[in-house]
Amino acid sequence: MTGVDLGRRRELGELVEDTWRLFMSNLGLFLPIAIVIIVPVDLAVLGVGYGELFKGYDSSPPAGQQVTAAVLRYLVFQPLVTAAHIAAVMALGRGERPTPWWSIARGMERWGSVLVVIILSALAIFAGFILLIVPGIYLGVALYFSTQAVVAEDRSPIEALRRSRELVRDQWWRVFGIGIVFSVMIGVVGGIIGALFSAIADGADSQALALVGAMIADVFTIAFTALAATLVFFDLRTRREGAPPAPRWAPAGWEAPGQ
Repeated sequence: MTGVDLGRRRELGELVEDTWRLFMSNLGLFLPIAIVIIVPVDLAVLGVGYGELFKGYDSSPPAGQQVTAAVLRYLVFQPLVTAAHIAAVMALGRGERPTPWWSIARGMERWGSVLVVIILSALAIFAGFILLIVPGIYLGVALYFSTQAVVAEDRSPIEALRRSRELVRDQWWRVFGIGIVFSVMIGVVGGIIGALFSAIADGADSQALALVGAMIADVFTIAFTALAATLVFFDLRTRREGAPPAPRWAPAGWEAPGQ
Protein backbone atom coordinates (compact mmCIF):
# COMPACT_ATOMS: atom_id res chain seq x y z
CA MET A 1 0.00 0.00 0.00
CA THR A 2 2.27 2.79 -1.25
CA GLY A 3 -0.58 5.09 -2.29
CA VAL A 4 -3.80 6.13 -0.62
CA ASP A 5 -7.29 7.08 -1.77
CA LEU A 6 -8.04 10.45 -0.17
CA GLY A 7 -11.49 10.72 -1.71
CA ARG A 8 -13.43 8.06 0.17
CA ARG A 9 -15.08 7.80 3.57
CA ARG A 10 -13.53 5.68 6.26
CA GLU A 11 -15.13 4.29 9.39
CA LEU A 12 -13.12 3.94 12.59
CA GLY A 13 -11.83 0.45 11.81
CA GLU A 14 -10.82 1.51 8.31
CA LEU A 15 -9.05 4.61 9.62
CA VAL A 16 -7.02 2.51 12.05
CA GLU A 17 -6.27 -0.16 9.46
CA ASP A 18 -5.39 2.26 6.64
CA THR A 19 -3.23 4.41 8.91
CA TRP A 20 -1.29 1.36 10.04
CA ARG A 21 -0.93 -0.07 6.54
CA LEU A 22 0.11 3.27 5.04
CA PHE A 23 2.59 3.81 7.85
CA MET A 24 4.16 0.35 7.63
CA SER A 25 4.30 0.28 3.83
CA ASN A 26 5.99 3.69 3.73
CA LEU A 27 8.36 3.50 6.70
CA GLY A 28 11.16 4.67 4.45
CA LEU A 29 9.21 7.88 3.91
CA PHE A 30 7.54 8.70 7.22
CA LEU A 31 10.19 7.62 9.72
CA PRO A 32 13.08 9.53 8.08
CA ILE A 33 10.93 12.68 8.11
CA ALA A 34 10.48 12.37 11.86
CA ILE A 35 14.09 11.31 12.48
CA VAL A 36 15.60 14.22 10.54
CA ILE A 37 13.41 16.73 12.40
CA ILE A 38 13.52 15.28 15.92
CA VAL A 39 16.88 13.61 16.51
CA PRO A 40 19.35 16.44 15.67
CA VAL A 41 17.41 19.00 17.73
CA ASP A 42 17.02 16.69 20.72
CA LEU A 43 20.70 15.79 20.64
CA ALA A 44 21.76 19.45 20.44
CA VAL A 45 19.32 20.90 23.00
CA LEU A 46 18.76 18.08 25.48
CA GLY A 47 21.80 15.93 24.82
CA VAL A 48 24.47 18.64 24.71
CA GLY A 49 22.71 21.73 26.06
CA TYR A 50 21.31 19.99 29.15
CA GLY A 51 24.10 17.44 29.26
CA GLU A 52 21.91 14.33 28.99
CA LEU A 53 24.55 12.60 26.90
CA PHE A 54 27.03 12.78 29.76
CA LYS A 55 24.96 12.49 32.96
CA GLY A 56 23.95 9.56 35.10
CA TYR A 57 20.32 8.48 34.98
CA ASP A 58 17.80 10.89 36.50
CA SER A 59 14.19 9.74 36.70
CA SER A 60 13.01 13.30 37.49
CA PRO A 61 14.85 15.90 35.36
CA PRO A 62 14.63 19.57 36.45
CA ALA A 63 11.36 21.36 35.65
CA GLY A 64 13.06 23.67 33.16
CA GLN A 65 14.41 20.73 31.23
CA GLN A 66 10.98 19.09 31.12
CA VAL A 67 9.40 22.33 29.91
CA THR A 68 12.02 22.64 27.17
CA ALA A 69 11.33 19.07 26.03
CA ALA A 70 7.59 19.79 25.94
CA VAL A 71 8.08 23.01 23.96
CA LEU A 72 10.26 21.20 21.43
CA ARG A 73 7.70 18.43 21.06
CA TYR A 74 4.61 20.58 20.60
CA LEU A 75 5.96 23.73 18.95
CA VAL A 76 8.75 22.31 16.78
CA PHE A 77 8.50 18.57 16.22
CA GLN A 78 4.73 18.15 16.00
CA PRO A 79 4.14 21.09 13.57
CA LEU A 80 7.07 20.23 11.28
CA VAL A 81 6.43 16.49 11.16
CA THR A 82 2.71 17.03 10.61
CA ALA A 83 3.24 19.55 7.82
CA ALA A 84 5.72 17.26 6.05
CA HIS A 85 3.43 14.25 6.46
CA ILE A 86 0.48 16.11 4.95
CA ALA A 87 2.55 17.00 1.89
CA ALA A 88 3.73 13.40 1.60
CA VAL A 89 0.21 11.95 1.95
CA MET A 90 -1.14 14.35 -0.67
CA ALA A 91 1.57 13.25 -3.08
CA LEU A 92 0.86 9.57 -2.33
CA GLY A 93 -2.81 10.27 -3.04
CA ARG A 94 -1.72 11.40 -6.48
CA GLY A 95 0.20 8.18 -7.02
CA GLU A 96 3.57 9.92 -6.77
CA ARG A 97 6.56 8.78 -4.75
CA PRO A 98 7.66 11.69 -2.56
CA THR A 99 10.99 11.59 -0.76
CA PRO A 100 11.51 12.55 2.88
CA TRP A 101 13.58 15.61 1.92
CA TRP A 102 10.98 16.79 -0.58
CA SER A 103 8.22 16.37 2.01
CA ILE A 104 10.19 18.24 4.68
CA ALA A 105 10.86 21.09 2.25
CA ARG A 106 7.14 21.37 1.45
CA GLY A 107 6.31 21.30 5.14
CA MET A 108 8.88 23.99 5.93
CA GLU A 109 7.15 26.29 3.45
CA ARG A 110 4.08 26.33 5.71
CA TRP A 111 5.74 25.85 9.09
CA GLY A 112 5.35 29.49 10.13
CA SER A 113 1.60 29.43 9.58
CA VAL A 114 1.35 26.00 11.21
CA LEU A 115 3.16 27.29 14.29
CA VAL A 116 0.83 30.30 14.51
CA VAL A 117 -2.28 28.15 14.21
CA ILE A 118 -1.02 25.76 16.90
CA ILE A 119 -0.37 28.67 19.27
CA LEU A 120 -3.79 30.20 18.55
CA SER A 121 -5.46 26.83 19.09
CA ALA A 122 -3.60 26.33 22.35
CA LEU A 123 -4.62 29.78 23.61
CA ALA A 124 -8.28 29.17 22.70
CA ILE A 125 -8.28 25.75 24.36
CA PHE A 126 -6.52 27.12 27.45
CA ALA A 127 -9.10 29.89 27.73
CA GLY A 128 -11.84 27.28 27.42
CA PHE A 129 -10.38 25.26 30.27
CA ILE A 130 -10.07 28.36 32.46
CA LEU A 131 -13.71 29.35 31.91
CA LEU A 132 -15.11 25.84 32.14
CA ILE A 133 -13.49 22.49 31.42
CA VAL A 134 -16.14 21.44 28.89
CA PRO A 135 -15.48 24.32 26.43
CA GLY A 136 -11.80 23.47 26.52
CA ILE A 137 -12.47 19.85 25.60
CA TYR A 138 -14.87 20.92 22.86
CA LEU A 139 -12.36 23.34 21.32
CA GLY A 140 -9.57 20.78 21.56
CA VAL A 141 -11.51 18.52 19.21
CA ALA A 142 -13.08 21.22 17.04
CA LEU A 143 -9.77 22.96 16.27
CA TYR A 144 -7.59 19.86 15.99
CA PHE A 145 -7.44 19.83 12.18
CA SER A 146 -6.32 23.42 11.76
CA THR A 147 -2.81 22.30 10.83
CA GLN A 148 -4.14 20.14 8.01
CA ALA A 149 -6.22 23.06 6.74
CA VAL A 150 -3.16 25.32 6.70
CA VAL A 151 -1.02 22.92 4.69
CA ALA A 152 -3.54 21.11 2.48
CA GLU A 153 -5.61 24.17 1.60
CA ASP A 154 -3.18 27.06 2.07
CA ARG A 155 -5.44 28.76 4.57
CA SER A 156 -4.38 31.50 6.93
CA PRO A 157 -4.26 30.57 10.63
CA ILE A 158 -7.62 32.21 11.35
CA GLU A 159 -9.22 30.63 8.29
CA ALA A 160 -7.77 27.27 9.29
CA LEU A 161 -9.33 27.46 12.75
CA ARG A 162 -12.72 28.17 11.19
CA ARG A 163 -12.21 25.43 8.63
CA SER A 164 -11.43 22.81 11.28
CA ARG A 165 -14.47 23.80 13.32
CA GLU A 166 -16.63 23.63 10.19
CA LEU A 167 -15.43 20.13 9.30
CA VAL A 168 -15.94 18.80 12.82
CA ARG A 169 -19.37 20.38 13.20
CA ASP A 170 -22.10 17.69 13.48
CA GLN A 171 -19.39 15.04 13.87
CA TRP A 172 -17.82 16.14 17.15
CA TRP A 173 -18.62 12.97 19.09
CA ARG A 174 -17.40 10.75 16.26
CA VAL A 175 -14.12 12.68 16.02
CA PHE A 176 -13.77 12.62 19.81
CA GLY A 177 -14.17 8.84 19.82
CA ILE A 178 -11.65 8.42 17.01
CA GLY A 179 -9.21 10.59 18.94
CA ILE A 180 -9.62 8.50 22.07
CA VAL A 181 -8.91 5.27 20.18
CA PHE A 182 -5.78 6.63 18.50
CA SER A 183 -4.59 8.31 21.71
CA VAL A 184 -4.80 5.03 23.61
CA MET A 185 -2.96 3.15 20.85
CA ILE A 186 -0.21 5.75 20.60
CA GLY A 187 0.01 6.18 24.37
CA VAL A 188 0.49 2.47 24.94
CA VAL A 189 3.27 2.25 22.34
CA GLY A 190 5.01 5.36 23.65
CA GLY A 191 4.64 4.17 27.23
CA ILE A 192 6.14 0.76 26.49
CA ILE A 193 9.13 2.27 24.68
CA GLY A 194 9.67 4.83 27.42
CA ALA A 195 9.41 2.31 30.25
CA LEU A 196 11.78 -0.12 28.52
CA PHE A 197 14.50 2.45 27.94
CA SER A 198 14.03 4.00 31.39
CA ALA A 199 14.68 0.59 32.94
CA ILE A 200 17.75 0.09 30.74
CA ALA A 201 19.00 3.62 31.50
CA ASP A 202 18.48 3.10 35.24
CA GLY A 203 20.42 -0.15 35.19
CA ALA A 204 23.26 1.40 33.22
CA ASP A 205 23.04 4.72 35.12
CA SER A 206 23.03 6.57 31.80
CA GLN A 207 20.70 9.46 30.98
CA ALA A 208 21.84 9.14 27.37
CA LEU A 209 19.94 5.86 27.07
CA ALA A 210 16.81 7.53 28.45
CA LEU A 211 17.22 10.26 25.81
CA VAL A 212 17.54 7.62 23.09
CA GLY A 213 14.32 6.00 24.31
CA ALA A 214 12.52 9.35 24.36
CA MET A 215 13.66 10.10 20.80
CA ILE A 216 12.56 6.70 19.53
CA ALA A 217 9.18 7.09 21.20
CA ASP A 218 8.75 10.59 19.75
CA VAL A 219 9.73 9.47 16.25
CA PHE A 220 7.13 6.72 16.18
CA THR A 221 4.30 8.43 18.05
CA ILE A 222 4.56 11.85 16.41
CA ALA A 223 4.87 10.33 12.93
CA PHE A 224 1.91 8.00 13.47
CA THR A 225 -0.21 10.76 15.04
CA ALA A 226 0.46 13.10 12.12
CA LEU A 227 -0.48 10.41 9.61
CA ALA A 228 -3.67 9.42 11.45
CA ALA A 229 -4.84 13.03 11.81
CA THR A 230 -4.25 13.64 8.12
CA LEU A 231 -6.38 10.68 7.07
CA VAL A 232 -9.15 11.76 9.45
CA PHE A 233 -8.98 15.28 7.99
CA PHE A 234 -9.52 14.02 4.44
CA ASP A 235 -12.29 11.72 5.65
CA LEU A 236 -14.08 14.68 7.24
CA ARG A 237 -13.66 16.76 4.12
CA THR A 238 -15.06 14.01 1.93
CA ARG A 239 -18.05 13.50 4.22
CA ARG A 240 -18.90 17.19 4.13
CA GLU A 241 -18.09 18.05 0.51
CA GLY A 242 -17.86 14.83 -1.47
CA ALA A 243 -14.73 14.57 -3.60
CA PRO A 244 -12.17 16.93 -2.04
CA PRO A 245 -11.70 20.20 -3.94
CA ALA A 246 -8.26 20.98 -5.31
CA PRO A 247 -6.26 22.74 -2.59
CA ARG A 248 -4.92 26.24 -3.12
CA TRP A 249 -1.47 24.96 -2.26
CA ALA A 250 -0.22 21.49 -3.05
CA PRO A 251 2.84 19.60 -4.30
CA ALA A 252 3.53 20.24 -7.96
CA GLY A 253 1.01 18.45 -10.16
CA TRP A 254 -1.25 17.43 -7.31
CA GLU A 255 -4.94 17.19 -8.10
CA ALA A 256 -7.88 16.23 -5.94
CA PRO A 257 -8.56 12.48 -6.30
CA GLY A 258 -11.95 11.35 -7.50
CA GLN A 259 -14.21 9.15 -5.42
